[in-house]
Amino acid sequence: MDEICMYPECGRKSKTRGLCLACYRAAAYLVKTGTVSWEQLEKDGKCKASVRRGRRGQHPWFTSK
Repeated sequence: MDEICMYPECGRKSKTRGLCLACYRAAAYLVKTGTVSWEQLEKDGKCKASVRRGRRGQHPWFTSK
């Protein structure tokens, strides 16, 4: 089942941190400018914690000849 963006007025499918791409970008801009932190947004229930999957070794494959 697809999850819906956490932003109440959105309704789009969530992609990252429980937000759709547009809402994630808006939040990321606020984090980048120092207006708020990801930790504060998580604490306030406005986004989910990051689920870093890490690299799976793709770089050597893509760069090999």
